[in-house]
Amino acid sequence: MFQAGPVPFSSVPPGKPGPRPVQLLPPLVLALVLVLGMGGNDLNAQTATRQDREKTTTAQTAKTSKKTPALKITFRDHVEPIFHRRCSGCHGGGQPKADLDLSRYVAVLAGGSSGVVLIPGDPLQSRLFLLVSHAEEPHMPPKRPRLPKAELELIRRWIDGGLLATKTSRPRTSKRPRSVLSRVGPPLRRPAEPVAGEQPGARPSGWTPVAAQTASRGRAVVALAASPWSSLVAVGGIEQVLVYDAAGGKLTGVLPFPEGRPHQLAFSADGDVLWAAGGEAGVAGAVVGWNVRSGRRLFAVADGDDVVLGAALDPSGKRLALGSDRVVRIVDIASGKTTHRLDVHTDWVVAVGFSPDGRRLVTGDRGGGLVLWETRQWDRVASLTGHRGAVTGVAWRPDGRVVASASRDGTVRQWESEGGRALRNWMAHEGGVMGIACRGDGRLATVGRDRLARTWNQAGARQGEFGPLGDVATRVALVGVPGWLVVGDWTGDVRVWRGDEKQPEARWRPGVSGALRLGR
Repeated sequence: MFQAGPVPFSSVPPGKPGPRPVQLLPPLVLALVLVLGMGGNDLNAQTATRQDREKTTTAQTAKTSKKTPALKITFRDHVEPIFHRRCSGCHGGGQPKADLDLSRYVAVLAGGSSGVVLIPGDPLQSRLFLLVSHAEEPHMPPKRPRLPKAELELIRRWIDGGLLATKTSRPRTSKRPRSVLSRVGPPLRRPAEPVAGEQPGARPSGWTPVAAQTASRGRAVVALAASPWSSLVAVGGIEQVLVYDAAGGKLTGVLPFPEGRPHQLAFSADGDVLWAAGGEAGVAGAVVGWNVRSGRRLFAVADGDDVVLGAALDPSGKRLALGSDRVVRIVDIASGKTTHRLDVHTDWVVAVGFSPDGRRLVTGDRGGGLVLWETRQWDRVASLTGHRGAVTGVAWRPDGRVVASASRDGTVRQWESEGGRALRNWMAHEGGVMGIACRGDGRLATVGRDRLARTWNQAGARQGEFGPLGDVATRVALVGVPGWLVVGDWTGDVRVWRGDEKQPEARWRPGVSGALRLGR
């Protein structure tokens, strides 16, 4: 900064000459300096202001970029009002039924005459949650509809978060191991990373055009599958497999299956391979696999003199397990040779499924027999007893920790994959379950002879009901993206439901002339 006037006396070191007189600048030069000085001050001020604004913006951005802390669900703020509104008539103060007082936090933790009803961090081992979610009986509140989903979710999150009394409370813990049903892990198999702008999962590209064979009326849907990572749905046709795009509702392509009629369809856990098991009754059976992207045949394995009703492809893509009458054959795909024969079933093998990591295989038969195998030495891990009717399907949770089975006895049973321990079971459809499917988050879907489709959470509590259909519901699938429900029935119709909507999003009639797709 320009300085006029003498240097202060105190700044002159002793023994040094004093400052020289300041010479005045010419008027023109002085004016120019003053103007430049003022401009410099304005420039400095503008620069400082801009820097301040940038600092403020940066601070605001940093502040807003921080994740908002998750809402703490507490007894006082969230759960007590629900208990007061829904449960106080039977479980309030005074003389509560079963000695279970839900009006006070300490009393809730103490439980009732049958013991504690809450396990911190584990809703699916908390009897209170199982009763109010109608996963176990007696359903609570008695003779009333199940609590709304929003209230059940608050109770679940409260238990999962450690049963907080207030916002300042510390979460409670339990020494009891957490149920595997409460710990749904990420899928073990994923598709390749999609190209920017594309959806995940394999999709048909450049398939050889094949005309769909049609008839004047539909045939029962006995083969149905959905990709776990895309919107593709495969339906068995007349010596063909018809592949639809559930999102667009259009027929995407046709895969020839001259071996006969497909009786089972399935996608690999990563969605890259589609296979069909079937054949011609009394003549020959076969299992055929295709690359989903190219439509190219990857393998074709013949079997015996009758149709193959159940088969599964190992996640490595190198082995095939197929039900051959009462025997399960393990086939090396490259050579086509049988490497192992699993001969323990007493009736036709109709359900086969590899775990997503390939370490386990589960096989089921028409007599209700269900067996869990390890796939290294092919030793039997456990016989999964409980079904009193034919096993109609098996579905692995994508994290590989749990497998579910369905039966003509009407029940669904869940089993722990490591040792085959029974976890939960419930009556899903009076008259029998015809099909079962599992989604990435562990949600199950079933269809039954009662003409209904239902969805269930891991505890076995019903989440949704769809129908009734025009005839027996025969097969079910859950579309990976966008997560829709697909149901086939005995008349040949295929319906697609989106979310919890009561009316189907679309209705298809595969193989029926002039009716490949209909609206609602």
